[in-house]
Amino acid sequence: MAGAIPLLGMLITVTVWTVTYALELSSATFEWQYFWLRMEYFGIPYVSPFFLIFALEYTQQTKAVDRKWLHAVWIVPIASTVLAWTNQAHGLIWSQIGQTNYGTFIVLHLQHGFFFWVMAAYSYLMLLSGSLVLLRRVIKSWSTFKFQPLVMIGGVLVTWAGNLLYLSGSSPIPELDWTPMSVILSGIIYTIGLLRFGVLDILPIAGESVLESMDDVVFVLNDQNYVVFVNRVFEYYTGVDPKTLFGQHAEQALAPWPELQSLAGLDSTVRSEISLNLKNHGAVYFDVKISSIRWKTDRSFGRVIRLDDITERHNAEHRWRTQDEAEAGTEIPMIVVFDIDQEQIIEVNRSFLLHLGMERNQVMRRSLLDLGIWDPYQRAEFRKRLFQENRLERYGLQLTNSRGLAKDYSATAHLMESGGRRYVVILAQKETVPQPA
Repeated sequence: MAGAIPLLGMLITVTVWTVTYALELSSATFEWQYFWLRMEYFGIPYVSPFFLIFALEYTQQTKAVDRKWLHAVWIVPIASTVLAWTNQAHGLIWSQIGQTNYGTFIVLHLQHGFFFWVMAAYSYLMLLSGSLVLLRRVIKSWSTFKFQPLVMIGGVLVTWAGNLLYLSGSSPIPELDWTPMSVILSGIIYTIGLLRFGVLDILPIAGESVLESMDDVVFVLNDQNYVVFVNRVFEYYTGVDPKTLFGQHAEQALAPWPELQSLAGLDSTVRSEISLNLKNHGAVYFDVKISSIRWKTDRSFGRVIRLDDITERHNAEHRWRTQDEAEAGTEIPMIVVFDIDQEQIIEVNRSFLLHLGMERNQVMRRSLLDLGIWDPYQRAEFRKRLFQENRLERYGLQLTNSRGLAKDYSATAHLMESGGRRYVVILAQKETVPQPA
């Protein structure tokens, strides 16, 4: 999931911070309190860098940042940990350390050194940068999905508000760090975000840039059947801005298109065809593929509905099926030109596409064998005869169309050479069946 690893890192470091601070407060002797104080620095300096990296991954902006800068964010945290454990030699983190007795408990009284404030300023810079990245996401988001990044910002701000209360000396007990206590409230916010607003839901996973680059219409629905994403191709066909559908239940969003509405109700992975009567395009036929989105378990996080425009192929097949067999003798012959050495089709005519029920982009740079138009045995016999004679007249071929139906053809083939390459030109017509007298 997008941002899952840095989010986990942030939660682990906050937990280290919280647990070690609790152990510091529960310790009675100065030596143990000082030990746990230093242990806190395996958590404190690393929280904000994890938050920034999470924000970048969650909003899919890691490619916009040089990788060396992402590595550099760990310099100050690592230096802080090292300086905390060697503080007695330089006092850069704590210039003075003592104890204050509040009757029922004893807390450390700390005077912070120069590098502590460097670390604090750095942490707040990381926090501010990550929050701005998420706020930018909020501005670009629509409908209910704007709450996902807002929840993450809210959770981290609560944590750091407690820290700011401590650093500013505004706390009722100045020596008491309220940050770990605020973590509990942050945990509640994150839990609400995960369960209610779908933080780390499938919108970041979908990869908007990838889906937008596709030529097909793509819908992404979450496990509650709400529209999470629709790419811009949908607008080309319907004239409707896809962002107006975001956050709506599929039944409501797709109500103007009953055929699509029925697809949204299918739970299992299916493949079928539908037709839509669209205002600016007329009847458009789509090959439909519905796929479940699953993580490492069997739990479904949602579905992707992909619509591939097959109108041209559908119309070609329709013309082929309705073609009058009686006119077979006078029909335009199929023509195909292919590179005999590389077995690649380089040109076909319209009659070839109509007879075999295919589209031009399906056949170009492909071989007849790959397309299933003829079998390996027929290919071998054809090549053998052609290389022997260089020209074939009324050669019998059995060609198979896209529906798997084989028909007999009479072909003329020419072998020619151009620019050091050998090409074959085939003209083929269906065999006519003699009518009974």
